[in-house]
Amino acid sequence: MHLLDAGDLPPAVEEALVQVATSTAEQNVGMASVFTIMAAIQDELNGHLEACLEQLKNISERAKREEEEADRRKMEGTRVSVESFIAWKFRFDAERKKLKPKEVELVGSRRLTGRQMFEENANLDMSDAQFMEEGDEAADIDDREGAALDEEFDHELFEQELLNEDGDSD
Repeated sequence: MHLLDAGDLPPAVEEALVQVATSTAEQNVGMASVFTIMAAIQDELNGHLEACLEQLKNISERAKREEEEADRRKMEGTRVSVESFIAWKFRFDAERKKLKPKEVELVGSRRLTGRQMFEENANLDMSDAQFMEEGDEAADIDDREGAALDEEFDHELFEQELLNEDGDSD
């Protein structure tokens, strides 16, 4: 017995199907057994399909576990011992010594802080004074606001409330 069109079935599966069909046909000699043979072949195909799905599931789970393990190892880093720290510190100090001349140049080209500007340039102490001299007159904002508030405030209402409170307490 052989299959007419096996399609994309692997040869091992094709051989297993032919063997199942042959053994089922031999067991049912003399009977109408087309349905029985087809049911046996279908059961065999379902078994192979389940095995393939299980393999795919195992492969994907293994890949996921390996990815998680790689992420965990990446986050874990290297363990630090006294010896490894001393070796790292030695390399780090050597790199810092190499960078020292470059750092000095960077400090010289860096912008000065406000305090450093005032310490280096005495003219900055009086720089705002010239703006005060150029203006018309110095304004006292607090007095103007107080006068405006005083004009809006109705003293009579306040006095009436005080009288009412004194009258209520008797």
